[in-house]
Amino acid sequence: MSNNINIRPSSKSRPHDRVIGGSNAPSEAYPWQVSLRRPIGNSHFCGGSLISMDWVMTAAHCTLNNVNVAIGSTTISNPLETISGTFTTSPNYNSNTISNDFAVIKLAFSATPGPTVAAIQLASTGQTFSGTAVTSGWGYINGGSNPNTIPNDLQYTELPLVDQATCNSMWTVLPNQQRIDDSMQCAGADGASSCMGDSGGPLVQQVNGVWTLIGAVSWGSSSCSTDQPGVYARIAYGRSWINQVTGI
Repeated sequence: MSNNINIRPSSKSRPHDRVIGGSNAPSEAYPWQVSLRRPIGNSHFCGGSLISMDWVMTAAHCTLNNVNVAIGSTTISNPLETISGTFTTSPNYNSNTISNDFAVIKLAFSATPGPTVAAIQLASTGQTFSGTAVTSGWGYINGGSNPNTIPNDLQYTELPLVDQATCNSMWTVLPNQQRIDDSMQCAGADGASSCMGDSGGPLVQQVNGVWTLIGAVSWGSSSCSTDQPGVYARIAYGRSWINQVTGI
């Protein structure tokens, strides 16, 4: 969980960090997955997705002044290459509601494409999705309890997508409160969940045979409960801003 997030105590939520109920990912299964590392200590703190050889999609709440991006391996301890990068955060990001939780990272130099390094297609503006999707990451494997444990192997799991109205009803704590907005996509509440450390990582779906990035891990249950839907920044909503910044 990013320390710079200001979440209201009444929200009973925090940014995700780990795939609960997941499995080890095959070595070439998710070539767009990256690990964001702190420059001092090289510790993993968030995930992200290659959307070109020069840009990474992640969550605004992951933003740091400086970041290293580890690329090309499902084993967190053995990346193919590590490239420094700089964040650009959506001007509409709200740290209180975690709305518009979009950020992109410009790599200092281009990543080298290969069997374990490839960009993922972005959801189009206004595109909608149903059915199931896959999320992946190196977040805590014990639901955020102490001691926190980060897996060496990339974890992934399939989640059912949850419509906005249903998700809002599961997250509302006051009558007539609108917690889930159009910048958010919900998934889960079916025995698996993202958790702390997965933040910024991908939620993907195969569309006409092409893997498509539909969300970035944003926030959810403070205990990484598998009975509540996780919330992801909805790429189709933020696509015009992504286009503007990256030129993709």
